[in-house]
Amino acid sequence: MESTSDVAVDLAASEDVPTPALVLADRQTAGRGRGSNRWWSAPGALTCSLLIEPASWNIAAKQFSRLSLATAAAVRDVLESLAGDKTWQLKWPNDVMVGGRKICGVLVDVPNVKRQRVVLGVGLNVNNSCRGGPRELRDSATSLCDVTGRLYDMTRVIESLLEALDERLDQLGRDDRRLAATWQHSPASD
Repeated sequence: MESTSDVAVDLAASEDVPTPALVLADRQTAGRGRGSNRWWSAPGALTCSLLIEPASWNIAAKQFSRLSLATAAAVRDVLESLAGDKTWQLKWPNDVMVGGRKICGVLVDVPNVKRQRVVLGVGLNVNNSCRGGPRELRDSATSLCDVTGRLYDMTRVIESLLEALDERLDQLGRDDRRLAATWQHSPASD
């Protein structure tokens, strides 16, 4: 698949597609990041996009700018549950880092459709060793298997991510101060 976010944006235009709707790929050939950045992925990466209707969590349009950080916080929750002995950091506005290297990128798209829908794109390096990735990424990116030396059950990772996302989106919709504290106290958020 070229890009899970592109597919999810296309699905957003169809009123018949129920939400939340998950678009998942084993590999992307044209994954996107912020601006003109591309997201490298290989088998073993978690590349997915979740089409949501923010109103389902009482999230108003004025809060959409926080969706990226809420999603990154959910990813960090999952990483902490899998390897809590590491320091997982949020780098504003859309990255999750460990040891100064990027392990996850988040991309939020707000399609121009009649019904207010948002696409939360996640590229998380799980079982795809970055040692085999493009040379320009080897010093700046990492994966969960590189950090811990073990492989992970991808079904468990995606299930955990969806549960954590639901919790973090609920916090955002309630304007829970603990969510903001999560962002503000992350060492890499500065």
